[in-house]
Amino acid sequence: MQLRKIPCRAVNRANAPPSDVLTINYDGSYQDLNKSGGIGLIIQTFVGIHQAARCIHLKDIRNAEQAECMWLWEVVNCAKTPRIEKVYFELDAKVVVDAVNNTNSSIDWRLHNIIKDIKLLLKSFTSWKCSYIPKEGNKVVDILSKLARVDS
Repeated sequence: MQLRKIPCRAVNRANAPPSDVLTINYDGSYQDLNKSGGIGLIIQTFVGIHQAARCIHLKDIRNAEQAECMWLWEVVNCAKTPRIEKVYFELDAKVVVDAVNNTNSSIDWRLHNIIKDIKLLLKSFTSWKCSYIPKEGNKVVDILSKLARVDS
C-alpha cells in the first residue's frame, strides 16, 4: 500500500469550538460492489491539534447512511469517558445530522433505533453538538474512510 501525504489544512477549522471542547470529525464510505464500508475519524482540540485518528473496515453494510449511523453510535459511546464532557461531532452526512438534531427526519426507517440510541448516549455529555460539514471541509477523514474499505 502506498502512503499519501495529506496536508494539515485539509481539515477546515472555520468555526473553532470553545477551548474545553473536543471535535470529532468523521466520515463513512460505502462500496456497493461488495457491501463493505469504511469509517475515518479524527479527534482534535479546539485549535485543531490532532489527538487521535482511526479508520475501520465494516462488512455487510447496506449503504453509506448506515455506515455513518453505526459509527456515530460507536464514536458517541467511546467518547462517553469520564474525561470527555464537551464534544462536537462534525460529519458530511446531512441526513444523519438532521436525524440526531431533530425529531423529524428522512433517514431510512431501519436506522431509527440507532438514532434513538445515539440521542440517549448524547445525554451523558454536559455539552454536545452535531454539525454538518461539507466534504470539502472534511477531506482527511474522507480519505481515511476510503482507505478503511480495504480489508486488511
